[in-house]
Amino acid sequence: MFGRRIMARSPQHKLLWLVVSPPISIRERYGEQAIDYWRSVIDGDVYRPTLGALASVADNAQPEDVARLRQWLDYPKGIVRMLCLNGIAKAGGALSDEEFLRLVTSNGLRVQRAIALAIRKGAIPLDKNRLLATVTSEASTSTTREHLRCLLRELNHWDRLNLILGFHPSKESELLWFVTLLGDWIVDSNRYAPLGASTRASLLDLLQSRRAEMDDQAFQRIEEAISRH
Repeated sequence: MFGRRIMARSPQHKLLWLVVSPPISIRERYGEQAIDYWRSVIDGDVYRPTLGALASVADNAQPEDVARLRQWLDYPKGIVRMLCLNGIAKAGGALSDEEFLRLVTSNGLRVQRAIALAIRKGAIPLDKNRLLATVTSEASTSTTREHLRCLLRELNHWDRLNLILGFHPSKESELLWFVTLLGDWIVDSNRYAPLGASTRASLLDLLQSRRAEMDDQAFQRIEEAISRH
């Protein structure tokens, strides 16, 4: 009864009801055309997004919503960036390397957890080109590299190693980061992860090509981990 009274009063009350009520599909709550109403609310926002409307569109995002969500991707509040990122990923949208860099560099657990989940699901790619573009950008910081270090753990075990071994540092700070990534992978190297013969051979060849850039102990431990799977 209370919920139905609020919904009947005004659009503002609809927003209040959305925020305070338990999560539920807006189509289930208001019908098939509700998403269009929330879209119109966001489209009318100028200085800041209406949080309830943004949450609803992000939760039900379609390809047509990607541009709508992208416009708030740099908003100062982490919850807004998180919702936009979640919606873009849900709608099958893509982030540019510049957008990815800004999000990875930003502070706030909400945003970093959202990026991690999207990478784990494969909704946001983290490949060789993106890693290189992010690390070598003039806008990259120690925060960027630390967050990337954590995000690499979201990848498949062997994809992660392949990505690390495929990264070629061009300056001392990048070389130190490369060595740190190798150390992180070695810590996780006992993880059970079946490996096919062709991938094993490819990784061993790649490891051998980087031998001069790592100490003997690191090389041996990675070689053993590859060989025993």
